[in-house]
Amino acid sequence: TAVSACTDAAERSAGNGARVREIGSVTRDGSGWRVDGSLDGRDNSSFTCTATDGRVDDVRINGRI
Repeated sequence: TAVSACTDAAERSAGNGARVREIGSVTRDGSGWRVDGSLDGRDNSSFTCTATDGRVDDVRINGRI
């Protein structure tokens, strides 16, 4: 659930038709999850997202909100 929510959020946040290219890691983070990956379509950017109970708490593209 966290991967799906974070994938959608990262693509929306990046804009310009960006698509998730790869999920690099999924790790437990307190009561939620941290998902790290990369995007195509936006200079091959990276993203980090945190989610709890299927809801996105935070998404950052190249370290920025």
